[in-house]
Amino acid sequence: MITDNNQDFKYLKKQKTTQKYYELPTEGFEKCILCGAKSNGYAFCRKCFKEHTEDELLKILNSSNNPQSKKVEDRDPYVNQSSNHDKQSICPICGNNSFGKEVCATCYIEICNKQEEIDKNQKPWELKDYFYNLNSSIYRVKENNFAKGQIFKLYAIAWIVRDLYKDTQLSDIVGIYTKKILENRKNTQEQNITEVKKRTDRDIVAVTNPNHRATDGHICKSEAEVLIDDLLYEFKICHAYGLKVKEIPSTERAVYADWFVQLDSTAGIYIEYWGMDKQDYYDNKKEKLELYNKYRDRINLLEIEKNEINDKQNLRNNLYQRLMELGWKDPNWKK
Repeated sequence: MITDNNQDFKYLKKQKTTQKYYELPTEGFEKCILCGAKSNGYAFCRKCFKEHTEDELLKILNSSNNPQSKKVEDRDPYVNQSSNHDKQSICPICGNNSFGKEVCATCYIEICNKQEEIDKNQKPWELKDYFYNLNSSIYRVKENNFAKGQIFKLYAIAWIVRDLYKDTQLSDIVGIYTKKILENRKNTQEQNITEVKKRTDRDIVAVTNPNHRATDGHICKSEAEVLIDDLLYEFKICHAYGLKVKEIPSTERAVYADWFVQLDSTAGIYIEYWGMDKQDYYDNKKEKLELYNKYRDRINLLEIEKNEINDKQNLRNNLYQRLMELGWKDPNWKK
């Protein structure tokens, strides 16, 4: 009889351990199972409760009560006996604070979701083969959200191999692999952005028209530019049209000025005429001015606004004066 009672007790204890929660409990917990902070009976502290949805918290709670797993404190990276709110560490996947854990709570939930998609009956070598093939394929993925989902799957595979087979080979390197993937994607995207901006500058700024030919033969984009080019020719200034600004390093987007006036072997004056009203032109102008300003210690910039073209004589006088101020010397000027 005693034996039967003991067996009944063991059975009841097992039933309690495998309890599945359908709503968040309000008693029975001394500490938050996510961060370890004091929770006054609740499963989660107030901070963690605010940071996650109820569905996410229930998933973590029920995962923590899985009797086939190791002890919760050892298995779940979010259960700790002391508060981790003040710990500062970066999640390798999203860059958010992970409070001293391997990944942040949000990414942890995503990884748990991915674990459910993986066949856990596979042998360790099959899972490892899956891991390395998946890692290689991520570099060919273009869409960011899909790539991030594949990174979650890398972690899911690594953790399954670690938890089921006590093999830490993948879990030891998955963070390093993730860092390499994200750095590669960042560099690739920055290169693509630079290329797009180069094309944008050419498409928006340097669209010439054969009908707009200046006296010196330069084919310009508008009659206003022909007027400016002819003034430079009138001043007997040797000038280049549509030249790349070499003082801006190749790490930045390429910028092409409307004109360049060489002063000596090391210095010159870049001239920009802002003559369009399109929004993409304004955006391009803003980006170019930011770069001109960033490298202003090595660039002489002369700007001409659209409304200055209306008065040709005034434009002539102002252009002459500003060129002189920036270092140009009129060969015909007599002291």
